[in-house]
Amino acid sequence: MDSSRRNILASAAVLLLIVCMATEMMLVQAHDVVKNCMFGSKDFKGWCMSNKKCNSVCLNEASRNLRGQCDGPIGRECVCIAPCLNKN
Repeated sequence: MDSSRRNILASAAVLLLIVCMATEMMLVQAHDVVKNCMFGSKDFKGWCMSNKKCNSVCLNEASRNLRGQCDGPIGRECVCIAPCLNKN
């Protein structure tokens, strides 16, 4: 086999490997998409003026909570964000 033919085969093999890796990454990303739900904190008291405090309360409130943030224009409320529970 001459060197130009070997170079073509090597290039095709590398291209095939790259396509396979890209496809695998897209499948993993599609599988990892999880819908998050927001709900009012049960433990936070008063108006929510600090995302840091809200986040701390939400993380202590339930282990499944991912974070907390202040939400709403008036009478701001601390909302916790957690993966939605399937009710199937």
